[in-house]
Amino acid sequence: AGHVAVSPPLPAEKQAALGRARMACLNKLFLVFDTCHWPADQYTFAYVNETPDEYPSMIVNIMPSHGLPILTCMVGGGAGRAMERRELSENVAWAMQLVRKLFGSNVPEPTRAVQTAWDQDPFL
Repeated sequence: AGHVAVSPPLPAEKQAALGRARMACLNKLFLVFDTCHWPADQYTFAYVNETPDEYPSMIVNIMPSHGLPILTCMVGGGAGRAMERRELSENVAWAMQLVRKLFGSNVPEPTRAVQTAWDQDPFL
């Protein structure tokens, strides 16, 4: 707040509305594996959840673009904000439920995982 000057000043109700506005949240959870356990040449995998926010709705396969066995789980809205309140290990377990649902129960745990936390960024 206070970083942009508007001239003439906006009416109070519009200033209040802008003060309540939030930036959209789209977090990512990167799951790193030793090898691909999914179709290596397919770039994205979409999943329509039976329950909203039950699982990530899209997984991006980094193999076609970068040659690395990494899955990027796209987690938006309330699920993205909830992800920021959980430990990384909890988020990995949560996402791996979907990974195994899509690609089979033999998919091992990732060797590494990294997540974003955009809703906590004070500059957004």
